[in-house]
Amino acid sequence: MEEKEKNQEQQNMIDLGVLWHNLVPYLRRFWWLLLLLALLGGGLILLISEPVISMYNISEETRLIAGELMVAIALIVVFQSMNSILTKGVLRGGGDTKFLMVADILFLWIVSVPLGALAGLYWHLDAFWIYVFLKLDQVIKAVWCVFRLKSGKWIKIIDRKADTDKQ
Repeated sequence: MEEKEKNQEQQNMIDLGVLWHNLVPYLRRFWWLLLLLALLGGGLILLISEPVISMYNISEETRLIAGELMVAIALIVVFQSMNSILTKGVLRGGGDTKFLMVADILFLWIVSVPLGALAGLYWHLDAFWIYVFLKLDQVIKAVWCVFRLKSGKWIKIIDRKADTDKQ
């Protein structure tokens, strides 16, 4: 029985190697397509920000703040777009849920929320920087998830027989 399990484990490792070898070219293409679409989304926000802001009857100071926030949104949306695909699609789909749970909790509650509070309440920074600090978790997660994606550690072997044996 033990030898059969060993053979199954070796077969799983071989299958994982073949899967990874076949997956890498698609991941590279998908990555560049994702990056291109994210940059286009950010660029579109920059293009429409002035016409959208000018539709409102607001003071010049408010118009400047809104313009700065649109620039911040255009920058952050690139990372948010990448996170949506990488975290919700690729990495979770590959079974890497614990890693993503740690990333979500760690970067939101240890980085973004404290820095956002400090930026607004203590440092009295502009709205641009407060927004950037509040969304900094998106930037960090995007970079961290790219490294995780390249490492291949996110692919988990799902074995139904092993799951039923545990129950």
